[in-house]
Amino acid sequence: MIKRLLLGFLFALSVAGMAYAEEGLLQWDNGTPSSLEFLTTESHLVLLDKPVGWDNIYCVELSLYGQRYGDVGTTNATVVLWGPQSEDTAKLEDNEKGYVIYARKQFALKDVPETEGWFNLPLDVVELPSEFAVSVFTHSSEQAGLKIGLSAGSGEASHSTAITPDKMKDGREGLKLREDAKEWMIRLKVRSTLEPTQQITSEQLTGKNFSYFDDGQCDGFVTFSKYGPLVRVHNSGKRVVKRVYVYAKAEGDWFRTERQAAVYLLDSGLKILNRTALPYKNYTNQAAWHYAGFDDAPVPADFYVLVEPVSRAAGKLYLGYDTSSGNKASGFGTAGAFKDWSSEAPEESTNWMIRVEYE
Repeated sequence: MIKRLLLGFLFALSVAGMAYAEEGLLQWDNGTPSSLEFLTTESHLVLLDKPVGWDNIYCVELSLYGQRYGDVGTTNATVVLWGPQSEDTAKLEDNEKGYVIYARKQFALKDVPETEGWFNLPLDVVELPSEFAVSVFTHSSEQAGLKIGLSAGSGEASHSTAITPDKMKDGREGLKLREDAKEWMIRLKVRSTLEPTQQITSEQLTGKNFSYFDDGQCDGFVTFSKYGPLVRVHNSGKRVVKRVYVYAKAEGDWFRTERQAAVYLLDSGLKILNRTALPYKNYTNQAAWHYAGFDDAPVPADFYVLVEPVSRAAGKLYLGYDTSSGNKASGFGTAGAFKDWSSEAPEESTNWMIRVEYE
């Protein structure tokens, strides 16, 4: 039994095309601060564990209850996620018990409100081990810094302490936890999978407000380092584009990358009418529909949609295609120019899985 460590779960289910991953908030505090305390060189640390029944665990967001005080200037606090060594982590020489850093994130103390309350910090998505610790180094003093809440815990023993990095050399065994059973008000939002939290089905992207040429079933994927798939669109009259949907999947360090594909609306002469970006991190290694928003961009009766993945070795975006019928409107090129077909997908039967939604 894990007492009350895990709270606020969303259930894994699929309803009307919406699929939700399990998410949870790991905490030991009871939500009511008995005091707020600052630390100078040590960090506020809480021990946590992977929820029972989860195969994997990924960090999403840190929440802490606290209050900024004094003139903090440009001081940054640092969040550190610690865990046991493994084949995928750095090694500590001659010390297999020692904890190593899995993730680190800084934030400016000036961003924390002076009014006592909860402060949320999005984290880079990192897979965590079965047992781990989260600590916050605030570098505070009597004059200025960040106080973090301390509350009664959910059990007889505390899972909180104050540490300097050298105290992690023996992992959990080397930590002296609080004797008063109180807990730092530090919580970690986690999820069990990196699959999209919301899945859009092909059936949802049909009807009079959409233009598309694929049948919704993907027959393969391609990517490009330059140029990209073109789709020729003809309408009965001028319309306003709301979104462009692209069926794709990502490869490489996709959950941390800032890479973006480019999505263009081009006129019949391939001149740019509008453009926007499609972040790789919208996708995972599980193929899905996601969209680039165009905020009601006007288009003529005849226009093109261009998607340039701009893939590189460290991160690639693979676009889906359908080969169930003849090529209706798919080409290849860039803004201002058609290019020779440059794909293993068969030109005569390929329809790019790119769909246009109108307002």
